[in-house]
Amino acid sequence: MTQPVIEDVVLETLARTCNVTPSEIQPDTDIAALGIDSMGLTVLAAHIEATFGLAFSEEQLLRLYQAASVRDVASLVRTMTASAA
Repeated sequence: MTQPVIEDVVLETLARTCNVTPSEIQPDTDIAALGIDSMGLTVLAAHIEATFGLAFSEEQLLRLYQAASVRDVASLVRTMTASAA
């Protein structure tokens, strides 16, 4: 799976979760600036798991919560998909 495809999934999910339009979010958008909270990150994690057939380890979930941007989240997911293959 390519980075841009993963970024699109993350971006769309964040837009729905944060009640903003996808056009308001770019790959380098600061996730915290969107106003996402821990519940929103949990929704994001669940959507990523369901969409990509993944399961976050505790370490990966911590990395998700520490991600600063859409691109950071997508990089984490790409690493997870590569290691799951």
